[in-house]
Amino acid sequence: MNDFDLKKYLAEGKLLKEDQASDLINDGVVLYVSDDSKLAPGFVEPKNIGFIVYDTSVKIIQSPLWMLKGTLAKNQKVIDIFNDNYPNTDSNYVATFFTNPKNWKAINSEDELNSFMSKYSKVYLINHNGDSSKLK
Repeated sequence: MNDFDLKKYLAEGKLLKEDQASDLINDGVVLYVSDDSKLAPGFVEPKNIGFIVYDTSVKIIQSPLWMLKGTLAKNQKVIDIFNDNYPNTDSNYVATFFTNPKNWKAINSEDELNSFMSKYSKVYLINHNGDSSKLK
């Protein structure tokens, strides 16, 4: 058992690294995963980028508030990620990407996380406040 205090770490505003993403799962946090193939198919060329979004207050599988209210799509830090990777992309595409529950899959096992991570050249881990870390 490690002495890593996930809640304290997140409360201090620190961003997770790849090996700590599994700590979220072990703490009962549901991770929502998607990828850029679901970002306006036919309009935005996918670049093999995966996205993991989490909210530490969500312990059951349901559509979280960031998805229902579209708050992440309006967050400047999140907009910057999309602008950096997909220049000149319509912000409505990003809003649709984040608010359509069909674009997101809930995962809650390390095996699912590892499988997801192995599929993409880049993966961003984004919390419900829009803070993010690039895991790979």
